[in-house]
Amino acid sequence: MEIFIALYVRDDFVRPLVGDALVIVLLYAFFRIFIHRPMPFLPLLILLFAAAVEVSQVFDLVGKLGLGDSKFFRTLLGSTFDPWDLVFYGLTALGLGLFERHRKGRAGSGRS
Repeated sequence: MEIFIALYVRDDFVRPLVGDALVIVLLYAFFRIFIHRPMPFLPLLILLFAAAVEVSQVFDLVGKLGLGDSKFFRTLLGSTFDPWDLVFYGLTALGLGLFERHRKGRAGSGRS
């Protein structure tokens, strides 16, 4: 879905905001493949990583690395800073944090 949005959706809501929220969920799911124990700080760590990537756009990291001509790296790392991206990253990470907390609570109650 994320690749489809990146390649084919050209709007002002789904691609820039919903796509960013999905990136956070995708990273969370990826790490969850390998880490099966409760990890309440995982959403925060992912948020910090995503925020670092977003802030790197202010400094044109893609251009400074000589990757400005690469559509792949411009899409992967982004090329335009948008504070709304940080808001959506934060809201998504908060949702994942609540999910992680609920998941931990369910694991402790003996239900699966």
